[in-house]
Amino acid sequence: MHLSKLASLSLLAAVTQAGSFQSLSPALAPRTPSSFTNTNGIVIMCTEANWKGSCITLTVPTNNTCITLPPPFFHNVSSIEPAFGTVCYRYAEANCADPICTSPTGCDMMIQFPGFADLSTQDSNWEKKIGGLECEVDFSSLGI
Repeated sequence: MHLSKLASLSLLAAVTQAGSFQSLSPALAPRTPSSFTNTNGIVIMCTEANWKGSCITLTVPTNNTCITLPPPFFHNVSSIEPAFGTVCYRYAEANCADPICTSPTGCDMMIQFPGFADLSTQDSNWEKKIGGLECEVDFSSLGI
């Protein structure tokens, strides 16, 4: 017991004599939204509700670039989940070329983590209707 106290005091005395501490590495600059422009996100989707049927994990650009869903997922998605930190907007058409929205309840559906295990239960019922996705970094969920 006395030996460990003596060792601690010796270390404290050596540190005090050595002067102030210096950082071993420079401080990292805080991340800003512009530092995320070329990152990719992850989206998991399945052809059946509750993550059943054929499933795929897609790497998607997060710079608002449209991706058309590949077969057999084009107009055939029932479950969808972007990874934490990614937010996506769904489109019915390939290349995100939906016509101008005229719905009184809105046409955009934002999809964030944890996604939807069953798209048929959503107000706008997008089950088996998604043709394209446009994703971006979800800065609010990342605290940025």
